[in-house]
Amino acid sequence: MRQGTTPTLIIHTSGIELKKLTSLYLTIEQNGTILTKRMEDLEIEENTVAVTLTQKETLQFTPGSYQVQIRAITDEGVAIASPILSRSVFPVLYKEIIE
Repeated sequence: MRQGTTPTLIIHTSGIELKKLTSLYLTIEQNGTILTKRMEDLEIEENTVAVTLTQKETLQFTPGSYQVQIRAITDEGVAIASPILSRSVFPVLYKEIIE
């Protein structure tokens, strides 16, 4: 992800029937800055979860690495969590929202 942009983050899953989840949360964390998106904010297909972030959201994060994880509840009431993935945040020079 690059600061100040509107990226779509895509997470591929395996072994989880995404259509059988009653709730799903995608959380991004970096040094205490936490952004959580709920199921209604996500695009969920067969084995992928996608979320598009805003300029404001990506400007919250500083250059370096961030972590992302999915947690969910199945239709049987079982709470599950994905492995925590680490990805990079890249800088921009102009750190304001542009129009």
